Amino acid sequence: MGSGDRRYRECIVAAVSGHFRLWLLDAHEPSWQLPYVEGTSLLDTKNLDELPTEAKKVMQRLPVVGVFTYDESLVHAAARLAEALGLPGSAPEAVLACRARRRPGHGSRPRTSRSRPARRSPRPLRPAPRPARPATPW
Repeated sequence: MGSGDRRYRECIVAAVSGHFRLWLLDAHEPSWQLPYVEGTSLLDTKNLDELPTEAKKVMQRLPVVGVFTYDESLVHAAARLAEALGLPGSAPEAVLACRARRRPGHGSRPRTSRSRPARRSPRPLRPAPRPARPATPW
């Protein structure tokens, strides 16, 4: 789902396409992605009613084993789609919980405290011994 800017994403799509047959669900007309995918569907990738309908059409044409995205804004939609299709993936609730923890004022935060500076050694440190140089075979 989604493909992003070619400069940053082509290497990922190229690598994954070497292992899986990909179908691109995207809100933007494909261009650079075409050599790496079996086909494309142009749709609103955040419309949770439209996504499963389109994905089921793809499933009639190809075996689908998962939903893949690297677009942070589509992670929750991808989790919802995978769940709706009975495919493996992160639970949508888990995705939302992770996102909530990153927002200020949401979720638990690790406790922090100030530490004292480390005490200096009473004697100066000696340099570590250097390993002997290996004998040259010639």
